[in-house]
Amino acid sequence: MGALSLPPSVASRHLLATLLLFLLLFSAFPTNAEEVIRNYHADIDVAKSGVLTITETIKVNAEGYKIRRGIFRDFPLTFEGSDGQMHRVDFDIRRIERDGQQEDYRTESIDNGTRIYIGKEDVFLDSGEHTFKITYETGRQIRYFDRHDELFWNVTGNFWDFPIYHASATVTLPERVSPLATVFYTGPQGATEKNARVWQDGGKLGFESTAPLDRLEGMTIGIKLAKGAIDAPSDSDEQWWWLHDRMNSIIAGLGFIAVLAYFGFNWLRVGRDPMKGVIVPRWDPPADLSPALVNYVDNKGFSNGGWTAFSASMIDLAVKGLITLEDLKKSVTLKRTDAKPQARLPLGEDIIYNKVKGQTYFMIDKANGRTIQKMGEDFRSAIDREHSGKYHRFNLGVLTTGIILTVAAYLAVIVLGDFNQNMLGLLIVPAFVFVFVAAFSAVLAATALASQVMVLRIFAWIMLGFFWLGMAVMLAASAAMALSEARSPDDIFALAASGGMIVVATLFSAIMGAATPLGRQLRDGIEGLRLYLTVAEKDRMNFAGAPEMSPQHFEKLLPYAVALGVEKPWSEHFQSWLIAAGATAQAYSPAWYSGQPFDSQHLGQSVSNFSSSLSSTVSSTLPPPPKSSSSGFSSSGGGSSGSGGGGGGGGGW
Repeated sequence: MGALSLPPSVASRHLLATLLLFLLLFSAFPTNAEEVIRNYHADIDVAKSGVLTITETIKVNAEGYKIRRGIFRDFPLTFEGSDGQMHRVDFDIRRIERDGQQEDYRTESIDNGTRIYIGKEDVFLDSGEHTFKITYETGRQIRYFDRHDELFWNVTGNFWDFPIYHASATVTLPERVSPLATVFYTGPQGATEKNARVWQDGGKLGFESTAPLDRLEGMTIGIKLAKGAIDAPSDSDEQWWWLHDRMNSIIAGLGFIAVLAYFGFNWLRVGRDPMKGVIVPRWDPPADLSPALVNYVDNKGFSNGGWTAFSASMIDLAVKGLITLEDLKKSVTLKRTDAKPQARLPLGEDIIYNKVKGQTYFMIDKANGRTIQKMGEDFRSAIDREHSGKYHRFNLGVLTTGIILTVAAYLAVIVLGDFNQNMLGLLIVPAFVFVFVAAFSAVLAATALASQVMVLRIFAWIMLGFFWLGMAVMLAASAAMALSEARSPDDIFALAASGGMIVVATLFSAIMGAATPLGRQLRDGIEGLRLYLTVAEKDRMNFAGAPEMSPQHFEKLLPYAVALGVEKPWSEHFQSWLIAAGATAQAYSPAWYSGQPFDSQHLGQSVSNFSSSLSSTVSSTLPPPPKSSSSGFSSSGGGSSGSGGGGGGGGGW
């Protein structure tokens, strides 16, 4: 029996049907695999009070690319008013669903708004269609003009990651309220296309797009209402909104006022020096202070780590005849004498003397570095124990509390304020860098003040200058960026007030310490002694009752000149007296000193060089500090798409 064959016409029809079916299936395949928003609908209920209750129903096609766990929705919470001020709207999420069931969500602050993540971190969606429903209330969205009220609403937002095949909105107005006019726009941000239509059914208005919206395109609607159709905000509402709009500057301003008030009050209470007295030249130390105490009182603590006071004390012991100093250029030898103290030695001097008196001599060199280091520690601690707080109060408790208050106020601005990410960066980064530079500068300044090596001092001051120059440039750049990033005067004021907190804390940290009444009195006396030691010889002659210059008088005050850092002018005055008396350097041979001879032509410079280098010699013998890395155990124009309230966008996650 032969094979069954179809007529040519029937076979052609079968082939054509097969091809059409294949093309239909092929064309449908990419659509099913594409992540899109198939339908975006917003039900907008407008209350007479002006509050909007909105339910957004978003039907998406998820394929596990961007939409894996769910979607996110961005919602703007600020808008710029005609006054240039950023205004903040009310926003309250009521319910969120997925496929008819309540769904988990979380929110996250973003620039100028909030982001709602819908879905669960550990639950992935099945491929296919899913419907998300977001219900929320928002206020302060009605625009109030002189002759009409208006709802201008961005239904979808213009910043979705996906195209929207169809968008629509239904607006329910309050009873007996009818629209005066409507308008709509579609397209990307700023576009004025009108690919949509509008219908009205009593108090309801409907809007829907007539063409798909591409990625980053949206639909915006507007409804013009009679003046008074929507209740105008009450006085209390206006007052609350005014405060809410300026929350950044209010928080920062209150913080600045609190910091300034705290530091200002406490500075007036405990941080001011007593009034300075009349400075009268004097040729003896006030209250019979030792050279070390003169240095301690004058510097509000020891200068140069205490080694200047230590050196002045050694010279004082030598002038008293209890030891002699032998200058060997790179070392100094302390030799005991047969003389005994006629009275109790001042604090500090007794530590040096007791070390020397038990042996014939004591060499100040690197071999004795650790011993000298221990002597210096005992020297400083003995004086600190006896005199700390007597002459100067640093008010560390007040400062610590003030710094904590400043940090807390600054953090309140960051945490409670509403700033975009760039503004937050301008708050956090410069503050962190400022604190770092201030702390590092304190170390450099201490190095510059303590080092006896001129090159190190110069290098430290140069580095300090570069650091603060860099800080000034950074602050200027931050200020310029702040002006460009600031959304409103509120932001600018908040940044200025926040920076002011740091400036106030830094300034008062430097000036909060104050002399005690006794310290002020002693400093006045020390200033009189410094005046006497440094004033020109012709002026010294006018000091009534001043003693005649003599080797004994010169030597008696030399330790004090060293303690005050004025040994050079004091030594030069002595040389001038020697010349006037017809004497030479050879005629002056102090019993307390031996070693390198003084230059007869430059006696003042020679004595000054020895006394000023003494502390350098001492400090240079100290052992180096251990390395911190070492181990202890081993080696409003017209409307457009995107304008109006609402808006935002979204995507998948």
